[in-house]
Amino acid sequence: MCDADGASAERLVVLVGVTLDGLTLRHAGAELRGDGEIVLEAVKNNPYALKYAVEKLKADREIVLESVKQDGTMLEFVAEELRADREIVLEGVKQNGHALGYAAAGLLADREIVLEAVKQNGHALEYAAAGLLADRVIVLEAVKNNPYALKYAVERLKADREIVLESVKQDGTMLEFVAEELRADREIVLKAVKQCGLALRDAAVEVQADHEVVLAAVSQDPRSLEYAAEEIRGSTRLVQLIGEQHRREFLVRCIGLCGLELTVVHFELDSVADVLASRVKEALPPGLGRLTLVLPDGTILQPPGLGPLDLQLLDGTIIEGSTFTPLSVQELFGFWNTANEKDGDHIQVPRKRRRSYSASPVRQPAEANGL
Repeated sequence: MCDADGASAERLVVLVGVTLDGLTLRHAGAELRGDGEIVLEAVKNNPYALKYAVEKLKADREIVLESVKQDGTMLEFVAEELRADREIVLEGVKQNGHALGYAAAGLLADREIVLEAVKQNGHALEYAAAGLLADRVIVLEAVKNNPYALKYAVERLKADREIVLESVKQDGTMLEFVAEELRADREIVLKAVKQCGLALRDAAVEVQADHEVVLAAVSQDPRSLEYAAEEIRGSTRLVQLIGEQHRREFLVRCIGLCGLELTVVHFELDSVADVLASRVKEALPPGLGRLTLVLPDGTILQPPGLGPLDLQLLDGTIIEGSTFTPLSVQELFGFWNTANEKDGDHIQVPRKRRRSYSASPVRQPAEANGL
C-alpha cells in the first residue's frame, strides 16, 4: 500500500512538474516517461519533450501531432511509421519547412507537402524529390521565401527569368547559380549588383564592361571594381562624397575605392551646388584618371562641373540641373537650416535631399560621364 501511495505521489509530482516545464520529463523514470498523460502534458508545454518519451509513445499520433504542430522539426524523434503519416508530416512542414528533411521518402514527392514546406522555408527544396525540382510553381515559391533555393532547381528553371529575378533581387550572390545566358542579361545582373556589388564576379564578360552596371556594383561595394572589365578598371576612379556640417562651413570628404580619404573640400554654407563637381575635381590629387563622383545614396553627379549640375538617380534616370530649384551644397547632401540659432550659428538638421523638378526634361540614362 505504501509503495502504491509513493508511486502515486511521485506520478503527481512529475505530472505537475511537466505542466510547468515539459523538459523535466528527462529526469523521470522510464515508467513515467511511458505514461501517456504525463508525456502529453510535457509536449504541450514544450514540444522537445517528445525526445525523452519512451519509443512506444513516439508512435502515439495524439502526442506526436501535439509536438510537431508546435515545432515541425520534432519529426526527427517520431517513430518511423509516423514519418510516413501524411497528416503528421503536413502539420510539421507547415510549422517548419525543414521538417521535410525527416519525412519518409515517399512523402518527399508529395506536391502539396513540398509546396507547404517551401512556402514556410524555401531552403526545404533541398529535400524534395528530384521530380519536384522541375516544378516551376514550387521553385518560384521556394525562391520567394529563400533566394538560395535557386541552387536546388533544375537547370531549365535556372534559366527562367522570373524565378532568377526573384532570387537575385533578394541576394545578388545567387547570380552564381544562374544559367549562363542570363548572366549576360543586363536587367538581371543590374538587380543582382544593386543588392550585392560582388555579384559582378559572376556576370558575363560583356556585362562586366557595362559602365552603368559596374557603377551600380561599385556603389554598393567598392571591392567589386576588381571584377569589372580591364578597360573600366584602368580608366575609371569612383569617388564617394560624404557631407558634414561644421558650424559655419560645410565639408565634403572625398573617399577613394580603398576607403582612403583623398581630400576634404570646404564650402560656405550658401555655396551653390553647381560648383561642387568642379571644386572637388580641383582639390583631388592629379593623375587619378577618369573620375565619377557619387553622393552617399548612390546618385551620380553629372556633368564634370560644366554648366548646370545634373543628377543621375539610382534607377539610372538623369534629371537635368535646370529643372530643379537651385540648391546649396549642403541641401544637395540632405541638410537644411532651421530658424533656430545658437551662438550665432544655424543648427543643421538632416533630412532627405529636397528636389523640385518638372517631369518633361527627364532623359534616359546614357553612359555615366567621367570627370
